[in-house]
Order: sequence, then structure tokens, then C-alpha cells
Amino acid sequence: YAAFGLIAAILFLILKTNQWRGISRQSLLLSGILFMLFAFGTTGSRTGVVLLLFCLVAAFFFFSVRRKAFLVLVGFITLLLLIPQQLEKIPFVQNSRIVVIDRINHKLETDSEDVRFAIWRGAFRALEERGYAGMGIGQFKANFTHFYNEETNLQLLNTVNWGYFLSTHNDYIALLTDYGIPGLLFYLAFLALTFRKLL
Repeated sequence: YAAFGLIAAILFLILKTNQWRGISRQSLLLSGILFMLFAFGTTGSRTGVVLLLFCLVAAFFFFSVRRKAFLVLVGFITLLLLIPQQLEKIPFVQNSRIVVIDRINHKLETDSEDVRFAIWRGAFRALEERGYAGMGIGQFKANFTHFYNEETNLQLLNTVNWGYFLSTHNDYIALLTDYGIPGLLFYLAFLALTFRKLL
């Protein structure tokens, strides 16, 4: 969520470059954008990288030619995050530990399954056990160790051994586990009506 908030802030500042004139204001905006890109890198959100690139491409069409050139520069810097092997050759990046680069690098170098897939499978096992009417608020968290006590995924195994829990890493599955199919359908209807109203 921190990554998604930073994406909104980065896009806001990029769009402000269309309105704010003057070298000092433009420099201030560019500094803010670069700082937020660095902060975004520390969140470690791989989904955020994809979303940021998608938003930059969408925003591209709202700019003049000069602004499009600026956006291409920002997009190029972001795109470097997807090529960690090349980015790590830059001297000041070699010694810095940017979390999102490490996570992308780790994913490219390993064949291990992402932990969220194991969490999703466990959530559906829990729903099969408890029923698709929902478990109630906080019950997935409260029964996490019970649902995952036979899990072979190392991260989940460590989490269970510590007596801790992980979120479902998916808002729709979280709604399904807490409120069941009726709650998920109401939420989807709310989204559909909202988009219809906006259109």
C-alpha cells in the first residue's frame, strides 16, 4: 500500500509539471519525483513496478511533446528497475540495497514458488473447511497457524512456528475469507456501480 500511495504521489507531481512553470518549480518537482522513486524502490513492491509503468504509459497521452520527453526520462529510470542485472553495474547502485531490485533479482534467479500462491491455496483450503459463507472478521488471522500447520513453504513454516500470521495478499480473497461469497459479490457490485457512475 505504501508503494501504491507513492505511485499516486509520483503521478500527481508528474502531472503538476504541466502547470507549474519556472526552473525553480520544475527543479523542485523533479527532486520530489526522484526522491519518491527512491522511496518507491525501498517498498519492494514488484506489483507496484508494473502498476507504475502502466500509469506512466497512461499519463503519456495527456502531455505535450516536451512533457512527453520528460515522461520518457522518468519512464526510463523506472524501466531500469526491471533490468537489475544492468542497473547493478552503475557504481552508486552497487553498494546500495534497493529492496525492489533485490526482490526482482531474487525472483529471476530462483525457481522457488512465490509465498503468496501457497497463502492463496491455504485460504481456499480454509474456505473448504469452514464454508464459503465467510469466517468472520479476524478469524483467518486467528486461525492462521491451524490452516497452515502442515505447509511445506519455508516462509509459511517459519511464520507458523513463530505463532504469527500473514495477510492473504489479495483483497478479494481477504473479503472472501472474512465475509464469504455474499460480501465479495456486494463489493464487486459496488465497484461495478461506481465505475458505471464514473463513466
